[in-house]
Amino acid sequence: MTQKTSVSYIPASSHGVLLSDTHAAAAAAAGGTTTVLRQSALPQQQASTSTSDQLYRIEDFTFGRVVGAGSFGRVYIGKHHPSGQTLAIKCMSKSACIQGGQVKHLLDERKLLVQMQHPFLVRLKGTFQSQEAVFLAMEFVAGGEFFTLLRDKGRLREEHARFYAAQIVLALDYMHSKHILYRDLKPENVLVAADGYIRLTDMGFAKVVPVKTYTMCGTPDYMAPEVVLNRGHNRAVDWWSLGCLIYEMMFGYPPFFTGKANETYRKIIDPASLAFPENFSSLACDLLRGLLQHDPSLRLGIKGKGVAEIKEHPWFGGLDWSYVLSKMYKPPHLPAPKGGDETSNFDDFSTLAPLRHPFVLTSEQQSQFIGF
Repeated sequence: MTQKTSVSYIPASSHGVLLSDTHAAAAAAAGGTTTVLRQSALPQQQASTSTSDQLYRIEDFTFGRVVGAGSFGRVYIGKHHPSGQTLAIKCMSKSACIQGGQVKHLLDERKLLVQMQHPFLVRLKGTFQSQEAVFLAMEFVAGGEFFTLLRDKGRLREEHARFYAAQIVLALDYMHSKHILYRDLKPENVLVAADGYIRLTDMGFAKVVPVKTYTMCGTPDYMAPEVVLNRGHNRAVDWWSLGCLIYEMMFGYPPFFTGKANETYRKIIDPASLAFPENFSSLACDLLRGLLQHDPSLRLGIKGKGVAEIKEHPWFGGLDWSYVLSKMYKPPHLPAPKGGDETSNFDDFSTLAPLRHPFVLTSEQQSQFIGF
C-alpha cells in the first residue's frame, strides 16, 4: 500500500523564514525528545476556547514527537500537565494558512468539530493560539492510522471489514444528519482507538452542504465520478468513498488504484472499469456495486430509504447496529503499544523538517484568528 495525499485546487503553502514558537516543539520532536513551550516564547498569547470545562494554554503542555503532518501543520503528542491528559495537538501555521487561502477552511473545521459529538468521530477538546500558530487539542487515539493496520495485514477478512465499515456508516450518517459532508474518507483518516473501535479524523475538507457543492477536493483513489467531472456533489460522495474503502479493506488496494492521478480519474469515470476479485462474496460485490453506482441519485445510501438501505443490505445481515454504536462487539484487532511507548503505533516523522512560517503577521492578519 502507498500512503495517499488529499488534493484540492487550493495552492499549497510555500516555505519561508522559520520563526520561534512552534520551531522549538518541532525540532525537539524531530530529535525524539520533548520540550515545554514557555510563555516567554509566546508574546501576547490569546485566550483559549474549550468544548469542556478545561481551558487550554500552551504553557501547560509538554510537546512530544510528531505523529502526523500536512502542508500547513503538524500533529504533536501533547501532555497536558493540569489534567494529566495525553492529547493530539494539531498545530497550524497562521501565515502558511493565509498564504494558502486556508483560513476559512481552518475556521470551518474548528466550527464543525465543536458541534460534533459521536463515538466514532475524534473529539475536539479545545483550541488555543500563539502569535504564529493555532492549535486544536484533540482526543489522542493511541492505535494509530487504519492505513497502518491495512498495510501490516495486507487485507481483511470480510467479517472484519464489516466490523469497521459499520462504524464508518454510523459516523457518516451522523455527519449527514447535520448536513455535513466528510469528503476525505481514506485509511489515513481513520484512527484505531485502544478499544479496537475506530474514529474518523481530519475535518479539513468537511463542509456544511444543504444541497450541492462544486469544490473539487479529496483524495484521487476515493473521489466519486461527479467530483472528478465537476458536476456538483452532495452526501453521495461519502458513500462512494465508503465503497472504495471496503474494497480496499478486503483486497489491499482501492478499486481504481493506478498510482497516477489522471489514470485513476479515467478509471473512476468509466463504469466498465469496476472489477471484483474472485475472493469477494456475492453479497460484498452487490453492496459495492450499490455504493460505487455512477449515478449519485441511484447510489446506495441516497436512493429509496437512504442510509437504511445500507444498514439493511444482506452483507450487514445479522449485525445489530445498536451493538455497534454501544461498542458491544469484540473487535478483531486490539492495538498494543510497543515497549510501553503510547505513540509506537504511529509512523516515524523524525526526519521531518520543522514547521515553517512564511512571514510575520500584521495586526490585521492576526484579527482573522480572533475567537479561535
